Amino acid sequence: MYIELYNQNIEHISNVDMVTFNLTKRVYGTDTFSAKGIYQGDISTAKVLRLCQDDGTAEYSCFIESMEFTNQEVKITGLDFRHLFKTEALLDFTTSFDSSLYGVLKKAFDVLFDGEDTCYNLIPVSYTIPNEFKSIDTKNMVADYYGTYIIKDVSSFIETYLRIYEYYIQIELDLTSTKGLLLRIYAGEETSDLSLEDFEYKRSTSSISTNKTVATIKFESKIENENGTTTIRPRPSSIATIYYYLTKDNQIVQSSSPNIELEERIYPVVAKWYEDEYLAKAQFNAAYELACNRYVDNITINANSKLDPINLETKGLCTLFNIYHNGVFIYTLPLAEKTISVSNKGRTCQIKLGYKKMLLTEIIKR
Repeated sequence: MYIELYNQNIEHISNVDMVTFNLTKRVYGTDTFSAKGIYQGDISTAKVLRLCQDDGTAEYSCFIESMEFTNQEVKITGLDFRHLFKTEALLDFTTSFDSSLYGVLKKAFDVLFDGEDTCYNLIPVSYTIPNEFKSIDTKNMVADYYGTYIIKDVSSFIETYLRIYEYYIQIELDLTSTKGLLLRIYAGEETSDLSLEDFEYKRSTSSISTNKTVATIKFESKIENENGTTTIRPRPSSIATIYYYLTKDNQIVQSSSPNIELEERIYPVVAKWYEDEYLAKAQFNAAYELACNRYVDNITINANSKLDPINLETKGLCTLFNIYHNGVFIYTLPLAEKTISVSNKGRTCQIKLGYKKMLLTEIIKR
């Protein structure tokens, strides 16, 4: 395998040959990539890399974060293109708010890539948002931001919606049409059956401490008067407050009551509060806290044998698997991470299955 190196103008500089590498692709968060090989010429201006198979087929591309040189060998650390989203931006919904999934994502992309600071788009980024996203209304499920503005990390803002609706983003180097970066939005592939006995695997379980969250409106108890005195106001018990409970069977129950009697409730109670001037913002954070922090199972599978009944390396991220153990169905898990390594000993692949994230439409109201 080899690596093509490009400067920030997407002009080819040189290649790195005899490459070994380690790549971990993730549904959410950012990928990690490292490689080493033999280089020629001056490659100090390299900004982007493209990993290619021997026949020229592109396998992966990303920014170059750092390079370390020893004689004619270079060690490269990559930086996921999705790092472009790891910056704060002001999202203004004071005059209008398109609550469709299409409108929410387009707002974030436009602010970042078509905003006043053109340096964000130094390497052009083209994207297409699926038209079916126009029919997905996020207002009731997530939040109604109309009349407000938020200053937020773009990555976490986008990821919130992607997690809830179970999509993910990949960005790759496009050398054919745009001579820039191409952003695509994906869903998982069709669900497959997987029997653990067919693979070498490691299974672990863990529990999450937070099992109750509370969303409420922020209240100022101290009022500074014009004469310099301070008035203390008691917090009214009538302030709008919504409670979310995580149950033993991984359901989220929404209620207006601070105390609900459920056999499935988790003991001891560990609560987390969210308050905001707008209840919608607090509700969103409270519900999402539990949606992302339920009881979690992780299964790591080594997918290296040609005798494996499923070629897991070819499966896309976010693909769902019905997991069986000794012929008994356990649960459905998504492909959350895929680690591919190429060394002098050959090519290996390891995948990680993580618990399926809950949709907020599954929240039970009591």
